[in-house]
Amino acid sequence: MTRPHRLGIILSLVALLVLGGRIALAALPGSGGVITGCYDAKFGTGNLRVIDSSKQCLAGETRLTWNQQGPAGPTGPAGPTGAAGPTGPTGPAGAAGAGLASIDDLVGLPCRVGTPQEGVIALTYGAGDVVTLTCAAAVLYALDVTKAGTGRGTVTGATSGISCGSTCSRSYSSGTSVTLTASPGGSTRFDGWSGDCSGTALTCTVTMSQARAVTATFVAVATVQVRITTGSINPFNTVTGTVKDTLGSFTCANSHEGSTVVCQAITLDAGQRVSLQGFPGDLDAFSRWDGPCEGAVTTSTCAFATPQGTTSVTAFFTG
Repeated sequence: MTRPHRLGIILSLVALLVLGGRIALAALPGSGGVITGCYDAKFGTGNLRVIDSSKQCLAGETRLTWNQQGPAGPTGPAGPTGAAGPTGPTGPAGAAGAGLASIDDLVGLPCRVGTPQEGVIALTYGAGDVVTLTCAAAVLYALDVTKAGTGRGTVTGATSGISCGSTCSRSYSSGTSVTLTASPGGSTRFDGWSGDCSGTALTCTVTMSQARAVTATFVAVATVQVRITTGSINPFNTVTGTVKDTLGSFTCANSHEGSTVVCQAITLDAGQRVSLQGFPGDLDAFSRWDGPCEGAVTTSTCAFATPQGTTSVTAFFTG
């Protein structure tokens, strides 16, 4: 092979670079873009030769590696917005609103809110089935209703917007007459009004000439149901028994052999104590209690604090 031909092959593989008066050989980078070279540091020639990364440097040379990839350039402009995706499925329908039970429910609601003419809605019925709604711009007074006591109940106002439970305060124009009704729940009695109402009637009317506050008290009620059961092992004996409360206000008797008599006549406020005593007939005996005093076979007296609702007590007599 001639020298020019050999030199052409060498120049096709490497390029000659002049760096600050020093000569370096550059070649294609190896794996990962890394270039490997050997620098003559021992003899001070400053020569740098590029080698294959699998080769070793000569004695006196320092191995160098570098990456030909330069720093990242600035971020290019954002691409165009893609097309909108498909619409998702429709969710379930929400629950229906409470709405208005009657046009009368509009009475007392605020109107023209935030204006000098702010007031409350008034409703009048005229001849020919004409209903007139007006916004009565007047001084407003608040009516606050509070429930108290151990029982359950509600206070409502006919055409007044009060439903307590949920709505226990409402503002009314001066001079408005508001009638409140107390409705006790199960095993509850209405104990009466206090504040700007008084008495124990279920209804109360207040006139809104000023701010008003009304309290309705509901008390939990207990009912004691007494049963008497008789039984005999002697066919010639008729067993009888009587149960009385220790205050003497209640008596329940059974004079029928082998039967059960039910008496339901004790009603009192929940939490109060009741004391019952069993009295057997002649030649008969008190056997036991069933209910709150179950298992009390050594005594004919049963005493307990009454919970709200109905409690059943059974007394057994034998002979």
